Amino acid sequence: MKIHQSLRRPMIGQYVLVETLGINARNSVFLAAREGIGKSKVFVLKVPTPLGISDLRREAAILSQLHHENIAEVVEDQTYASLAFLALEYVDGITLEDILRLETNGEREPNFKLAFHLAFKIAEILSYLSGRFENPPGTIGPLAHGDLVPKNLILTYDGQIKLIDFGCARVITRNADINISMASIPYASPSRIKNQRVELRDDFFGLGIMMWEICTRSRYWGNLTSDEIRRSLKSFTPKDPGPLQGSIPPSLRKFILHCIQEDYFEGYASVEEILESLQEAQSQILGGPPFFNLGEYANSFSEHHLKSRRRLKRIDELLFTDKPTDPGAWKKILKWLNWAK
Repeated sequence: MKIHQSLRRPMIGQYVLVETLGINARNSVFLAAREGIGKSKVFVLKVPTPLGISDLRREAAILSQLHHENIAEVVEDQTYASLAFLALEYVDGITLEDILRLETNGEREPNFKLAFHLAFKIAEILSYLSGRFENPPGTIGPLAHGDLVPKNLILTYDGQIKLIDFGCARVITRNADINISMASIPYASPSRIKNQRVELRDDFFGLGIMMWEICTRSRYWGNLTSDEIRRSLKSFTPKDPGPLQGSIPPSLRKFILHCIQEDYFEGYASVEEILESLQEAQSQILGGPPFFNLGEYANSFSEHHLKSRRRLKRIDELLFTDKPTDPGAWKKILKWLNWAK
């Protein structure tokens, strides 16, 4: 792979690598920009290691079929100088992971309207995914995201919610399976741990745990390690959010407990049941139609929004000025690229 020294920064094809977002054994994720006419276009680049190439191809095949306003889309599935990569839509906003961290440490009261609105929007996305999609070998079935966790949900500053990262997604067929190590353990369902298979109801469980945490302003598993959570999931009993947050609306409490039931006959069997339950609960929680200003809420985290604005400004400076770049900022990127080429 060629690194374009004339720009004094690493590139993959037409993409200038701006920032390392994450590195693990299977892939690395970069914030990247591609030069345009008078402005820059920002993307997320996912670059696999040899261990992650088949996962990347599966993710690309799945994403190519998804066209929904609340799902971040794939822009390119390319190979440059023998290095495969995915260019994905960059979503400018704040993750639910950051919101949970800030809300837990802050002074705000639990926001039940936010919890309800997010649950409704996420259920609508899951309803879309429960349609018919093609697995790369050619089988047809509904799609499970497989990693429905706070870091993969972004509230944009213009008021949308976006679901990202379909690396664990699987079309549900008789032989569907998934490497359990890829799952985010604090949001994994008991059946996922026991059977090491992905199911549609795994996404329902992840949704329930996230709503539990929003409503109680605390982590479901507290400070338990991943190994301790695995052991607990093998003999799982749902925790009632009511004692931790007495003001939680009964219908929202009931919804959460149904989402995190291990017993198939006690929990939700389909996303249609989830939507029906939320529609019945909306008048009690919202006192009217399911409306919540997500844009205003996302923008209320002013420091996070300012950081995002500075990041985008820095990208413009990197692409369209001759300002020297601090070599230290590229140390991790260059090290990884030199290893992967």
